[in-house]
Amino acid sequence: MVNNNFLFTIIVPFYETINYVDQTLQSLLTQNKIDQNVIQVLLIDDGSKHEIKSKIIQYKNKGLNIEYHRKNNGNWGSVINFVKNNNLAKGQYITILDSDDFLSSECLFSVSTFVQQHPSDIVACDYYEWNSKTNHKKRAHTIWAYKNKHYSSLTKKIWKLKTPYSLPIVKFYRNIVFKRSQDLEEGIPYQDQNLYYQCLYLSSSYGYIHLPLGFWRNDRSDSSTNMPWNKSKVDAWVNFIKTTANFDAKMNAYFFLTVKQFAKAYQQYYQEPFALNGKLKKCYILKCFVPLAHLFVFYLRIKYRKIVVFKSK
Repeated sequence: MVNNNFLFTIIVPFYETINYVDQTLQSLLTQNKIDQNVIQVLLIDDGSKHEIKSKIIQYKNKGLNIEYHRKNNGNWGSVINFVKNNNLAKGQYITILDSDDFLSSECLFSVSTFVQQHPSDIVACDYYEWNSKTNHKKRAHTIWAYKNKHYSSLTKKIWKLKTPYSLPIVKFYRNIVFKRSQDLEEGIPYQDQNLYYQCLYLSSSYGYIHLPLGFWRNDRSDSSTNMPWNKSKVDAWVNFIKTTANFDAKMNAYFFLTVKQFAKAYQQYYQEPFALNGKLKKCYILKCFVPLAHLFVFYLRIKYRKIVVFKSK
């Protein structure tokens, strides 16, 4: 049930990130121009070996409205399932902030101002890719179709929003959309991609804020993004490629086949191709639209025939 007192629920999955989580929680505590009483923070301990309860007490005493829940380790997808199945998220909008990332001080005020003017099923913002060792930051565009825009907007052209590499940071889902999404796969990474495409499939309006309002840490060698190509990573990619295709974003699924490291690793572990279902529908990808998309697919059918079998349904 939605608690009208909470505008936001911030889900913070925590696992072996004790060296980073202070920056994450501090960024929530120091949000400008917004009342802490409208923010619900759910820190979900995914079976970490690190002790975190003392920090929870510390931030509660500082005024952060934070709840602590511990569960057995099951990876990122299991954290989202845990929150949904236990009806923990009470905010009108829900976002996931990994415990090694952080928000800009203007983030929640900017989103709250936007949704008051433009109620949306999903709101996404730009963010910075940040290297903590060099302090170098690079702006990243959440929605490729809006890369050259210089203003925030509301759209119902969902096809424009089907962008590859969907990180969880600064994406806000309306509570009912989040709860209607199917349970994610547990025990394997990259489920943030699956959550985004599911929620996009369930949405009818989408808000885009043309401001970088989060910092995504890109220099962790032990993160799922930077993990070496092994069988587990290949299996995880196959999983989210199939899910992406099933939720009306087949062109984006095709895009991932062009990543050379994936194609090489797949053939190292598997001799038979996997099947990719779903209809080819209009979406934004490398400015390649239907019917040009069909030429792109024809090229992929030939080049990657040892990796994937293309099917329609």
